[in-house]
Amino acid sequence: MSLLPVELILKVGTDAGFAMVFALLLAAIIWNLGTWWFGLPSSSSHTLIGSIIGVGLMNQMMAPAGSGTSGVDWSQAAGIGKALLLSPLIGFCAPRCCCSP
Repeated sequence: MSLLPVELILKVGTDAGFAMVFALLLAAIIWNLGTWWFGLPSSSSHTLIGSIIGVGLMNQMMAPAGSGTSGVDWSQAAGIGKALLLSPLIGFCAPRCCCSP
């Protein structure tokens, strides 16, 4: 299982695939630079996941009608979202619970 549809991942060797990867990385870099400039806390992994979902949504919106192209596997996105929400909580609580004298 993957977050993006297989037909989108297979296009990475084409011009559209290069544009997809370039847009994904550029969006993540701009977001990180903007948050750092304003002194806001940010997570690069959260930013990359958001960029990947954005690429999937744009792929779905730009696909011709009836092509059967889906944008994002939302069950995978929900699982990743849960992990991204729980990991800071676990990281905050684990040292206090496991390592306190």
